[in-house]
Amino acid sequence: MPAFKVPYYQVLIPVLLLLQACSGNKPDKEKSEAEKQIVVHGYSEIVYFTYESAYNSALTLGQAVDSFLENPSQLTLDRAREAWRAARVPYNYAEAYRFYDGPIDNGAQGVEGLLNAWPLDEVYVDYVDGAPDAGIINNRKDYPEITKDLLISLNEHGGEENISTGYHAIEFMLWGQD
Repeated sequence: MPAFKVPYYQVLIPVLLLLQACSGNKPDKEKSEAEKQIVVHGYSEIVYFTYESAYNSALTLGQAVDSFLENPSQLTLDRAREAWRAARVPYNYAEAYRFYDGPIDNGAQGVEGLLNAWPLDEVYVDYVDGAPDAGIINNRKDYPEITKDLLISLNEHGGEENISTGYHAIEFMLWGQD
């Protein structure tokens, strides 16, 4: 699995321009506007690359989980766990962009609650010590078939800690009770 890396030039240009801006030298207005455009373009490239990396690693995680479900074994479980760890890195970088009405946290259209909602009430999802019949998974009467649409509809149903989708729910399913 390739490591998440931002191309050095996409970080270097904004940093150099920031250093120049802090140096006390007053560039002319035309040059300053051109530099702003370079910084904005560099920043947008970094944001795009980060979201693209988060998306691609989430697809890889989905494939690894599907492989585990199709062929449960220690090997496929280990691969799914490694894919989860790898997917968290670019997603964690992308969290910095959540707070300006970007595609993750833009009101009713945002998907943050489906991706990374927290805290997770483990008993909502599956059994835990002391509650062997708990959770959506064990409630075959109400949920005879667990589908993507069902999990989305149950996410945060009845309380924000009732998490049925996203990284934390997947983490619980891959590693079990904390």
